[in-house]
Amino acid sequence: MDVSDDTQYVETLTTLSEGSVRRNFNPYTDIDWDSPEFAVTPNDERWILPGTDPFGRHPWYQAQSTQRQIEIGMWRQANVAKVGL
Repeated sequence: MDVSDDTQYVETLTTLSEGSVRRNFNPYTDIDWDSPEFAVTPNDERWILPGTDPFGRHPWYQAQSTQRQIEIGMWRQANVAKVGL
């Protein structure tokens, strides 16, 4: 299979190959963990589970207060991260 005449394919392949060799991702240095957007705040409504989550769509969860939904969401996300789902 000769692809040398397909310049777009060769350029894409070269870009991907060089990117995989020359670029790496180090979460310890590449992410600004002190950024305010990564702060864990107990009253942040982003912790409320969405309707796509099995707990988030359950009527019992939806009947909870906002603060309780946030607490459950924080617990759920911590467990997902711990287990690695």
